Amino acid sequence: MPIFAGWWARSERPACSCTSRIHAICGTRPAVRDQHQRWQGKLKDGDVLVANHPITGGTHLPDVTVITPVFAQGTKEIIFMLLLVAITPTVSFQLSLKIPQSLMSSCLVGGILPGSMPPKSTELWQEGTAIESEKVVEDGVFSEARMRELFLDIPSKFNGCSGSRNISDNISDLKAQIAANTRGIALVQNLIDEYSLETVQLYMYAIQTTAELAVRNLLKGLHKRYG
Repeated sequence: MPIFAGWWARSERPACSCTSRIHAICGTRPAVRDQHQRWQGKLKDGDVLVANHPITGGTHLPDVTVITPVFAQGTKEIIFMLLLVAITPTVSFQLSLKIPQSLMSSCLVGGILPGSMPPKSTELWQEGTAIESEKVVEDGVFSEARMRELFLDIPSKFNGCSGSRNISDNISDLKAQIAANTRGIALVQNLIDEYSLETVQLYMYAIQTTAELAVRNLLKGLHKRYG
């Protein structure tokens, strides 16, 4: 089961992560940063975003990212970020101190071939729906009609393409991602309630520093050994 899980700090650098798919971790930081910049000051509690377009940090179109902003109580300040990654069709998650995010690999997002990864495609639209940024949930209400339009109707308008070949799976996957983000949010908020936001951030930064030193020492050792 491919899994990607981790914590992200306010700097948008991963404080802790694990994955069997390196492309997943490579795409998450720009995806989070892009959505945060696009929606800064425009989101409210009860909103959830979805995207999969390469221009917004996506890896390939079947990897659909769901992002849930979490606000400080009584304010509009986003305080942390969760990233959940599901790689065909499993689920994992990542946490960060800004926006909760999840990513699932649907493999059913339309295009010229089943699987949405045609080996001979020359245009992005041939691989299926390409979402730069949409609200999958607004004011706590799941936007099912818009998701059906994005996954089913829009891709089928292109020559030789169809929409999702199993729209019910897409809807279920999105709802599962939203639920996973919600659970991750609750767990992080429990930590913050018990230890304070400042303490949680302190340890996240400490993990980052330790990881950076470990990688630097590893690379220095490899250089000394192999030149």
